Amino acid sequence: MESYELEARHDARASFYGKAKIREENNKIILTSYNTDVAFIEDGKAIINGTYSATTLRHIKEFLLQHGFKAENKKQILKDYCEVQQWKKNKEKNIKIWQKVKNKT
Repeated sequence: MESYELEARHDARASFYGKAKIREENNKIILTSYNTDVAFIEDGKAIINGTYSATTLRHIKEFLLQHGFKAENKKQILKDYCEVQQWKKNKEKNIKIWQKVKNKT
């Protein structure tokens, strides 16, 4: 399992000071912010589990941009990538996705 710090390439900050990390496992790229898995990319699809804090939102935006995804603002990010916004429609699918991620870590 490869793990490394998220670099601040698109953010005004010089660094995220070790608070955001990326790991690659089982064909997934997973973003961890403050020791919590907050987003992952699998099969060319990005999925986030909410935006948490303003700082974690910055981590998510950077992660998405570095991997070629659109990341303009919180509203757009939630609409395009946050499956939690559609719980009523896809509740079982979302639960299974996050259980798979958690079980493999």
